[in-house]
Amino acid sequence: MLEVIAIVALSAAVFIRGGAHGVDYELFTPDAFLSASPGIAMMFAVGFEATAIY
Repeated sequence: MLEVIAIVALSAAVFIRGGAHGVDYELFTPDAFLSASPGIAMMFAVGFEATAIY
């Protein structure tokens, strides 16, 4: 549980402060989400998580 809290806190700090090069909000637009390949997204979502199950 402490590990999850630490990762969430670190992620929030980087998102709020902007990291080394700032936050590029263009990545959060609908065009950015819809321009990628759905097959690659499924590979990352299902492939990596499926290995943790087995």
